[in-house]
Amino acid sequence: MSTGTPSLADLTELLSRELPGPLTVLDLQRLPGSSATWSFDVLDAAGVGHPLILRRDRADGRARNPDIIAGRADALDRAGEFALLRHLHAAEIPVPRPVAAAQPGDALDDCYVMERADGETRPWALIGTAALDQVRPRLVRQLGAALARVHSRTAADLPFLPQRPLADQLELVRTLLDLGGPPRPALEAGLRWCRDHLPRLGPRPMCLVHGDFRTGRYAVGPDGLRALLGWELAHLGDPATDLAHACLRTWRFGADDQEFTGIGTRADFFAAYQAAGGTRLDERAVHYGEVLTTLRTAGVFLSRTIGFRCGAERTVQAARIGRRIAEIEYDLLALLDR
Repeated sequence: MSTGTPSLADLTELLSRELPGPLTVLDLQRLPGSSATWSFDVLDAAGVGHPLILRRDRADGRARNPDIIAGRADALDRAGEFALLRHLHAAEIPVPRPVAAAQPGDALDDCYVMERADGETRPWALIGTAALDQVRPRLVRQLGAALARVHSRTAADLPFLPQRPLADQLELVRTLLDLGGPPRPALEAGLRWCRDHLPRLGPRPMCLVHGDFRTGRYAVGPDGLRALLGWELAHLGDPATDLAHACLRTWRFGADDQEFTGIGTRADFFAAYQAAGGTRLDERAVHYGEVLTTLRTAGVFLSRTIGFRCGAERTVQAARIGRRIAEIEYDLLALLDR
């Protein structure tokens, strides 16, 4: 697997099958994120500019995808992400347009290129910028409608995606917590609650689940939603987990009165989702999803904490995430008390 800074020659080779050459690559820069993500612009033979993003595996080998951390062999790879984006873009679901994917023998392997979705993605800006005050109510409706369309896709549409029913998610959480260090009573209590309450839910049909639907996973402009981002955790699973994950206090960044990702109310988001044809809402299933995704978030955060302590990821972000474990435990106990 190729890692490190991509060369301009390798980028032009990758894009030459899709864009008219000769090509000129400009302003190549790495962006922070869960994968090695690079932003750049390309001028084609006609002088037309193309704002693009390159997605590839991290050069340091550190994984932040819980499936990869847990050693799941069917974790979604870059080729799977590209295929998913192609399907969603063709279905007119708001995602960046996929441009090119690596082919066998390419110097750049395990990667793909998509259009860059310009817009605000920073959580604190989306939540607190006065310029977006008039945009947020519309954005809540747009996100509810967009998620309903995401959940309309099934295993028949996307047979290559990993399947993660709730029982499988529980096993994933168990593995993440075991890898995260000594047992933590609050998290163990949450896991036991999930096991005890799972049979009461009964079987639910699986559909496409974003897997990390929250603040920072969508780009916003003056007109509202521009694109849904961050599809590396996508799978076939229970749609209630997406609805629940978006309402965790972890993703409100201080705007605790706005339960939906810090920008709107849960009621408005759910109403927009239902109006757009989303799956039938079951409050028990959503509550279960809140507990489960809180545990999964704790497992991922613990892995970042271990990385900081052992020196593999000595960053301020990793240290800050480690300190947030106590917040997650507090939130979990409050959920269990509902």
